[in-house]
Amino acid sequence: MNAVHAVAGRLAATRSEAELRAAYLRHVGSLVGAEVHSIYLHGPDGRPVSVDAAGIPERVLQRYEEIGRAEDPVLGLMVAEHVPVSALDLLGEQGWHSSALYDHVMGPAGLEHYIVAPLLGGGRIVGTLGFCRHASAAPFGAADVRHAGALAHHVSALVAGLQGRPAAVPLTDRDREIVALVARGLTNAEIGHRLHISPNTVKQTLKRIFARLGVRSRAELVARAYPMT
Repeated sequence: MNAVHAVAGRLAATRSEAELRAAYLRHVGSLVGAEVHSIYLHGPDGRPVSVDAAGIPERVLQRYEEIGRAEDPVLGLMVAEHVPVSALDLLGEQGWHSSALYDHVMGPAGLEHYIVAPLLGGGRIVGTLGFCRHASAAPFGAADVRHAGALAHHVSALVAGLQGRPAAVPLTDRDREIVALVARGLTNAEIGHRLHISPNTVKQTLKRIFARLGVRSRAELVARAYPMT
């Protein structure tokens, strides 16, 4: 059994999206040789509803959402062609280093090498897998891009199967903490102070929770979430 099949088997043993995301973080980094790896799952509007990453500070993920996503040429080609894309393969070293994404997000975080691969379902992108290496590491090679694509195929199938099951608990523990504080009437700043995270992180987390539960207001959120708790 090769390494991709072994990792796919471990992922296939999971019973929920949360378990799948956790298993992904545990098992895939060594397969692609990535010091940083992430899994994003999207809602029907194409925006992330869950973000899980290993080897990277939350502030860098947040900066990507604030600045980098709209400036990400690698993501743009992946969305257009539904294939895994390597930054250096796409842009070359000079083009990559002169990109806004590298200048504002990746470079300051010491991330030199970057691959993104699509999770596909129902004819659309339902998420992404991301892989990064630091500047001191060797660039990703063709085999790494193939492994990223193979993993994306396996994870796409698993996400489709899990989303077909009724989800008893669609919120993470941190999501529940935030919803509980919303129910008590706290502002984003007050929630952030209680949980030792930034108000903007609270805001972005609430956006993902809203998308996941299909609600439009805090009152709707509390009404929808609490029967599930």
